[in-house]
Amino acid sequence: MGYRTGLTLIVCILLLVLGACQNVREQETQDSQKADGAKPGEENYLFENDNVRVKQTSGWQEQDSSSKYAKENIMFQNGKLKAILTFVSKDKSLESIKSELKLSFGNTEIVKENENYIALLSNRKERIRTDIYFNVTNEEENIGILIFMVPFGAYETNQAKIEAFKNSVQYL
Repeated sequence: MGYRTGLTLIVCILLLVLGACQNVREQETQDSQKADGAKPGEENYLFENDNVRVKQTSGWQEQDSSSKYAKENIMFQNGKLKAILTFVSKDKSLESIKSELKLSFGNTEIVKENENYIALLSNRKERIRTDIYFNVTNEEENIGILIFMVPFGAYETNQAKIEAFKNSVQYL
């Protein structure tokens, strides 16, 4: 009889310890969400300001930029894939902004272009594919510009990452 009682007591203690460990894990998860400023069930943002929110997206990180343009250009990276999010005043026309961007990328060829999108391919030794998306609405004072840059050979394999990040950007 003592053997069964002892075994039952050990099983009960083991279950009690496992239950306590589970509660500690849940509390740690809640504490980390509070530290991130998120409530349980609330979305975390990789970046947020008055103009835009960028949801947490797998593999993407905001790059710490100490340049003088850090406030205007928010940079992100996922491996060799880079993204730049910026805003330009509507004082300039969209066509003027597109022309300036094409010139700023130097020796490139236009792969595709429509009203809210330009794809460029650099003519340098290391070819870079650049996709530029424009977010223009009547309500906003600024035009949102999302730029992706990736080595040309890795463009196709990074399409899903580009789409996921593009879909995580919420213009306010």
